[in-house]
Amino acid sequence: MQGDMDFDTPPPEATGIFDVYLSRYMDAWNRGDLAEIVGAYHTPCFVFKRDQCHVHVDDAAKEAYFGALLDATRSELATGARWHRHDLRVQTLGPTGALATVRWVLTRPDGTAAEDYFDSYLFGRVSGRWCFLGDTVHEAGAL
Repeated sequence: MQGDMDFDTPPPEATGIFDVYLSRYMDAWNRGDLAEIVGAYHTPCFVFKRDQCHVHVDDAAKEAYFGALLDATRSELATGARWHRHDLRVQTLGPTGALATVRWVLTRPDGTAAEDYFDSYLFGRVSGRWCFLGDTVHEAGAL
């Protein structure tokens, strides 16, 4: 049952909001800014990756999880690799929700990819602020 929710193609201004949000999120990863990365996610939130659901019930859990991911890319970032995003697709879910899927590529200075995968985000508008409620990481080539 659809109710009042609009499942049609999102208006350009809606897509733009998520484009900006994901650009800022990508920039935080490129700067190694753990506080901004963690702040992009609501508390609680979840990440579904490699057949496991990681539930983060507090900021300490988010910091530990995303800190470990950030640490795993620091050596690539230190040598000049940068995250780039491609293929943004957004589906609005009424005025307070959206699904967005994006392809993330960590590109080395020589043009090779250190990482390349799709990620889908469940956005929610909580207390007037957009944030990630959940995140599903798709294995390379899974979409």
